[in-house]
Amino acid sequence: MLTVLPLAFLCDAYEEEGVEGSKDARTVLRFHPALAPYKAAVLPLSKKLSGEAIKVFENLSATFSN
Repeated sequence: MLTVLPLAFLCDAYEEEGVEGSKDARTVLRFHPALAPYKAAVLPLSKKLSGEAIKVFENLSATFSN
């Protein structure tokens, strides 16, 4: 059963879409947002903003933690 579930997710996400101005098609995996991987980086643009960057990081960590 454990091998069937990932295959079902992949089959559900598989999609072929046409390329504008061409007869070609490309293959795309459109995962449901709950299954899609995500990665984020919070970097301050200056040393003055490091406190604000930490607040943003903590907010995102609380929202997206496992």
